[in-house]
Amino acid sequence: MNRVLKRKLEQSGFKVVSYTSMAWYIHVDADIYLLDLWLEDLAYPLIKKIRNKTDKPIIIYSTYNNVDIIEEALNSWADAFINKLSTARTLISRIQWFYKMYNRLIDKK
Repeated sequence: MNRVLKRKLEQSGFKVVSYTSMAWYIHVDADIYLLDLWLEDLAYPLIKKIRNKTDKPIIIYSTYNNVDIIEEALNSWADAFINKLSTARTLISRIQWFYKMYNRLIDKK
């Protein structure tokens, strides 16, 4: 994750933790998982491992625009795909929306 995006997320009230190793994601209890799908062969098992651990939102944030890759990510239990060409403001709005929807579902349980 680049520093500008990290700073904008933090300014919007999010605690941001970034890992260079995908293995760390399964050991973190996050409110939302924002994953860069740059290693798609490794990302799908990671998404499934995270989903088996939690029902919190998993958002794929990537430059990929290949429909097959996007569908595979969503079929691997990711909740959304956001293209990296989106502005930081758009990304933050989408993250806030997912967080709000997740909390509404939890409150109804």
